[in-house]
Amino acid sequence: MKNERPTWFSAILAIAVLSIAAYRLDLMLALVEAVLIVATLYPGWRDHTHYVSFLLKSSVISSILILIAEAVDLSGLLGEVFYGGVSVSWILILLVMTGASMTAGMMISVCINHYTSAVITKRWMLLFALCFALAVAAVYMFPMFVDLYCSGYPVFNEDERLTTNRLSDRMLMAPVLSAIVAALPWSARLRQCSTYYDRNEMLRGGPND
Repeated sequence: MKNERPTWFSAILAIAVLSIAAYRLDLMLALVEAVLIVATLYPGWRDHTHYVSFLLKSSVISSILILIAEAVDLSGLLGEVFYGGVSVSWILILLVMTGASMTAGMMISVCINHYTSAVITKRWMLLFALCFALAVAAVYMFPMFVDLYCSGYPVFNEDERLTTNRLSDRMLMAPVLSAIVAALPWSARLRQCSTYYDRNEMLRGGPND
């Protein structure tokens, strides 16, 4: 089938990102990549269908961008660069993670439309992908809060240190703000690419194809 190899290539890249995220204990990125892998491979396992090329390309591009961002972070090239006290290399990882989240969300909505009785238009598919990415960023705040608290950062309003050190607030808001910034161009590109397909044409192929 035409898109079988791109599907496996996309999954392999996502597995590579998942391995790095697990090694670095970035649990939210690991969870996003795990969802992306399952969403990518599920149609092929279910009925030997595969996503159209723009969804697979979105997955590949997002994984490559994450790998580049992780390499930059590990190399220390931006180790001394901060924006408002927050590491720029970490912000880059958050920005490109949004692409993976949106791709996973779009794939999930395509599967819901294809395998259930629900009828989802392309606009709702894009909205689902956008909401999924923002939800991931919002959930990211909870493990981040626990990590900051365990690391000794002031996180409660009653803590007098918050009057002079608001770094914890900026770090907690970084995932959501990064998702909002990155989701706009990514969703615009997904919408542009999806115009060439009907909502029922997002999955193609089959056992007899």
